[in-house]
Amino acid sequence: FAFNKEKVHTYKAVVTKQGDCSNPGLRTYTCVRCGYTCTEPIIKNHDYDETLVIPADAKKYISCKCRVCGSEKTIKNLDESEAMQNPYSLIAAEITGIEESYQFTGGGITPIPVITDQNKNRLNENTDYTVTYEHNTEVGIGTVRITGAGIYRDSCEVHFTISAAHWDEDEGQKFYYEDGKVTGLKEIDGEEYYFDEEGVMQTGWQKLEDGGYYCFDRLTGVLAKSTMVDGINVDAKGRAEESDYNIYKIETMMKAHKIVLEQTSPKDSMEDKRLKLFNWEMKEHGYHRWRILKNIYQTSPDWEITFANDIFDKGSGCCVSDSCATAFLFREIGYTEIYVCHDTSHCWFTVEGKLFDPLFAEGKSFYENYNANFTDYREHPVGRRRIDGVSTEDEDQEE
Repeated sequence: FAFNKEKVHTYKAVVTKQGDCSNPGLRTYTCVRCGYTCTEPIIKNHDYDETLVIPADAKKYISCKCRVCGSEKTIKNLDESEAMQNPYSLIAAEITGIEESYQFTGGGITPIPVITDQNKNRLNENTDYTVTYEHNTEVGIGTVRITGAGIYRDSCEVHFTISAAHWDEDEGQKFYYEDGKVTGLKEIDGEEYYFDEEGVMQTGWQKLEDGGYYCFDRLTGVLAKSTMVDGINVDAKGRAEESDYNIYKIETMMKAHKIVLEQTSPKDSMEDKRLKLFNWEMKEHGYHRWRILKNIYQTSPDWEITFANDIFDKGSGCCVSDSCATAFLFREIGYTEIYVCHDTSHCWFTVEGKLFDPLFAEGKSFYENYNANFTDYREHPVGRRRIDGVSTEDEDQEE
């Protein structure tokens, strides 16, 4: 019988087209016996450089870029990356020490990262990794770039926000943020302000750490300097000139300020605070005559302070005490042009030309004695003292 032996091709392979990971190459096979040819593509895998990206306010992910062709991809599930199983990859490392947000300072924000690998080894900068910063000098999004060195590979980008230093208000209280809430004395845009330990901006007279008295505007909080406040001189640094009278008046105003904070809300308007304080003084304090004004007003330089403290310290007083105490309270709200007035037998006070009379408001007509226009003799007092300044001889006749 006839035997047909099958012929088998014997190929020689030649690369006829070079390729890379984005464009396949070509390998051509040619039979050395019969000349038959065939081809197959040459597929190269991407050689990715992986970077762990930690946004300031989003979920972290891995950004991949091929070292050869520049092709990019994103891995949202970190467990899909082989680098997570590599103890020498920074992608699997723990990175701390970088906050999500910083306040703008005018200089570079350079948080120092702390890096621990999968084996709980703390890495050393410039030996195991290097750090560079990008976009870290202006308001916006800054970046800490951490690149593996030595035996460590891959890199990480940690993003953080840089926010402008700014004012904020919460429930009527004012705060200033600069890398967190500011406390203590702080210069802002050329003016000085004072913030307590909770970061709340303070107003009125404050006794600061140096033992001196300083006055911060009741409405704006700006420190008064090189001027006269409430009849008291303050120097170029804002410190009050100290005398027995000045300290007596300042500490009385500080008592009044404390009462304002206790009896009103920061959210209240000036008018609401005024009404609350007037009613508090009028309704919560009984009548008692501790002294007679006509016996001392011509010789006492501080009778308005003494009478106010009848209410603040003793809890009761006469019409002079009522008016003096309420006048001091109104000053702490921010009112000006405040005068305590009297004749030979009665006392009231005025604010910016309006009449306030706590005793008559309680015993007679409230609305004729609260923020009222003058209709009687009280328009022309025998004497008066200015609470928010110095009375001139014409204003404080005391005749």
